[in-house]
Amino acid sequence: MNDNLQEDLVISKDWTEKETKDDKVVGGIMCNMFMYSLYIDVLWVDEKYRGQDYGSKLIAGVEEIAKEKGCILVDTCTYSYQAPEFYVKCGYEIYGILEGFPDGIKKYHLKKVI
Repeated sequence: MNDNLQEDLVISKDWTEKETKDDKVVGGIMCNMFMYSLYIDVLWVDEKYRGQDYGSKLIAGVEEIAKEKGCILVDTCTYSYQAPEFYVKCGYEIYGILEGFPDGIKKYHLKKVI
């Protein structure tokens, strides 16, 4: 086992924030690693900049860093009103759906082998 069984993912500003030409922060990602896996806790992109590949680049960046640190799996969760389709587009597989929330909301659990 490597020394990185549990640590916060420390990554460069290039991957934690994406900026426009006017230096405005338009998104970020927060992750942690445990037992050879990376968990994406928060992925955020300003609504004005969605659909412009900022989120995809953030995910690709942390996946690459996670591989370099020995991770073999990435997982996350999202709600039906958030972004399950986005994660599927990025190659994630839905492995569980938790139902029973008000208004038909569902919680999706997703994973990706890297």
